[in-house]
Amino acid sequence: MIGIIFILIVVIASGAAYIVGSNSTRNHNEKQNKITRVTYNKKDNSSKKTLKIQLIQMKKRHIQANQQIRHKIHLMKTQHILQIITQKIHRNTKLNYKEKRTILTLPL
Repeated sequence: MIGIIFILIVVIASGAAYIVGSNSTRNHNEKQNKITRVTYNKKDNSSKKTLKIQLIQMKKRHIQANQQIRHKIHLMKTQHILQIITQKIHRNTKLNYKEKRTILTLPL
């Protein structure tokens, strides 16, 4: 019983460290992706190219943001399952397939 509680504490701590690490990398990526705005001039073809480049970079940032949102939702779901598992362990009830699979896939 004490071993199981210790394992859960380690898992929760590793999850927190993972979240902090992902936030720091996101901040680093945001600093790298900052772009200066270019005014559009009809006679100048280079400004059209820069606008296209900006559009591509904005799309990439949008995709990255969606991936980060999906990742956070996944983390919240696993955290919820972990809470259910800890409650079941305290009550000495059986775990279902999804909960067992979650325990096996957790990074330790």
